[in-house]
Order: sequence, then C-alpha cells, then structure tokens
Amino acid sequence: MTRVPVSTGIAAWLFCTAAAAQVAAPDDWRKETFKFPLQFAPSIPYEGSEHVRFAPYWAQFASGRGFTYVFLWDIKRRTLQPQEIERGLQVYFDGLMESVTKGRKLVDPGTVSSVALHPTAAAPGWPEVYAGRLFTWNGFS
Repeated sequence: MTRVPVSTGIAAWLFCTAAAAQVAAPDDWRKETFKFPLQFAPSIPYEGSEHVRFAPYWAQFASGRGFTYVFLWDIKRRTLQPQEIERGLQVYFDGLMESVTKGRKLVDPGTVSSVALHPTAAAPGWPEVYAGRLFTWNGFS
C-alpha cells in the first residue's frame, strides 16, 4: 500500500510513499474516512481509503487558520510518480469544490486548481519526500 499524507490550510503539505499507520492529529480534530472511488472525484484511479482530520477551527474561513485539515490516502499502489500525485490532487480539489458549489447552489467561478511539487529533503526512514504548492478556491466559505 502507498500512503500519501497531505495537509492543507496554513501548513505546508508533504507527500510521501512511506507507510504510516495513522494520521497524526490532536484528539479534538474531527475524523472521517472515505473509500475510493471518492464521490466527488471518481476519476482518481485508486483503491483504498482516504482518512481525513479536520481542525476544530476548520470552518473559520475568515481567519488565517480556516480550511485547515489533513488527509492521508491509504491506497493499493506500490509507488506514485510526482506527476500522478499532482494530477490526483488537482482532480481532488476541482471535484471537491465543484461538488460544494452544486450543493450550496453557488455560481461556479470556473477556477481550476493547480499543484506543483518538487523533491525536498527526505524524512528519516522515507525514501522520497515532495513539497509543493496547491492553489484552489474555497467553495465552503
């Protein structure tokens, strides 16, 4: 299995293919788990689960801490190329925001998410680590 942890919001995020049994988050963070294919992004071609941890201040979108959460994809793949992760995250956030827009009956601004990763220093015990930037819009606020 490949596990790809991602945190968004105010923190930078990290991608790796190291095995991690749990998503580390404080006890007061809300926990949810979803199976692939994800309802809002069915074209992401993975089998497995997404584990999500939402900060207690997740919905405080006007603050600098809003929209902070962490998710980990526990998928049945041995390796992922950086381009696959970039594409998966773009499809993920485009699908999520489109779904939220429809659910809230908002006009879709047509904004497309973009992701760019680059190699960075590996964490102890991890063969590869990538850092990067994700640009998207927040249909929740």
